Amino acid sequence: MGYKKNMVKKQLRFMDQIRAALVENGDTRYAISKATGIPQSALSRFVHGKATMREAALNRLAEYLKLEVVVRASKRNRAGQRPAG
Repeated sequence: MGYKKNMVKKQLRFMDQIRAALVENGDTRYAISKATGIPQSALSRFVHGKATMREAALNRLAEYLKLEVVVRASKRNRAGQRPAG
């Protein structure tokens, strides 16, 4: 199951995408906590936007949720400008 099929039209920030995937997953925070080793309280704070998570915890969540990162080509160049033409 890839999260990209559930993406809304507006591009969400990475953390917001993970939050949405956690909510859409439907598993209890207890089940997620037991499977990932992340405390329920930390999951709750993260889902409600009151805290962030470290890379290791995000990796465990992504693995649990079977998420993948999809890199899309930007329409802007590295200087932040749209290409001519």
